[in-house]
Amino acid sequence: MEVVKRPFWKKIVYTAALGFMALLLAELLLGVYFWTKDRNEMVEAVHDEPYLYYLFDEGENTNVHGFKTNYSIEKPAGVYRIILIGGSVARGREIEHSIASYLENELRQRYNTDKIQVLNAGISGYVLQQEFILTQSVLQQYKPDMIIGLDGYNDLLTYYLNQSLETNIALPPHQWRDFKVIKGNRFRKKPYSRFAYLFMNFNRVKESLLRNKDLNNSEWIAAHEANPCGTLCTSYWQITDDIQDFCRAKGIWYVQFLQPVKFETAMPMEGEAKQISEMLYNNIDTLAGSRPYAFSLVHALDDDKALFYDDCHLIPKGNERIAWAMADSLAPVFYQLFR
Repeated sequence: MEVVKRPFWKKIVYTAALGFMALLLAELLLGVYFWTKDRNEMVEAVHDEPYLYYLFDEGENTNVHGFKTNYSIEKPAGVYRIILIGGSVARGREIEHSIASYLENELRQRYNTDKIQVLNAGISGYVLQQEFILTQSVLQQYKPDMIIGLDGYNDLLTYYLNQSLETNIALPPHQWRDFKVIKGNRFRKKPYSRFAYLFMNFNRVKESLLRNKDLNNSEWIAAHEANPCGTLCTSYWQITDDIQDFCRAKGIWYVQFLQPVKFETAMPMEGEAKQISEMLYNNIDTLAGSRPYAFSLVHALDDDKALFYDDCHLIPKGNERIAWAMADSLAPVFYQLFR
């Protein structure tokens, strides 16, 4: 029987078609894997916000700006209003067990007054850059007398996560790549960009591999070992200085607290990178004493690490302890105001 050989070009087309089908199948399987992996993640109710990237939606337990507070924008007459800013640690889970709520109760009891309000404007994932813009664009509407920042971990994490990205901002938001709109739109105009949408799960794997490679490269680690208080430390306190200058110009008292971090549980930073990150955080802490408006809470919970339920978030008792420590640091200010 005579064997009919396929033309060479048909073999190429056949092989390419099989390869393409295999890629599509792999893409589908990756999609199922990521769907399974992501389905238990909590999806936050947020919306796009100019300059800030996002704010939480208004809801049952959030006000018009998505802040987890029962207070409105209008400040009652005779009230001393404090606004707490920061990330998810400042925001908390429940209004009544948040740091803001405990701080308000503590200050009212210490100074025997009901004229102190502490408004919770913490936003999960925010870093100092976003809080500075938030202060200028939104918080002024609330006419605060004092703004308290509780920061540190998100800024450390974003500095670590964005090592693989090109940016002239030392402390950009966590997913800085998502905000590079111009570069993204340029890519979408390329003919081959259509395949990026077809193989989105492959792209997710590629991005993860590239990021892990860049984050754990020896050059990054060596650079911070040689200059342990470099870009991160300098940029952190430069931004707080900018917030302080702006608040002072607006007649607002600004206080910055460096939050405690456990550095013992599972963290995004592992191995040498984790050790470097802990060293960098301790160096930020060292410089806290050089600012009259800054206080360190880094070691406030060293005697009871059970108050953490992960690397930085706290159980209600931990929030209460932090509120007490804040009240102690603020005592000289409030003694003058309410004596």
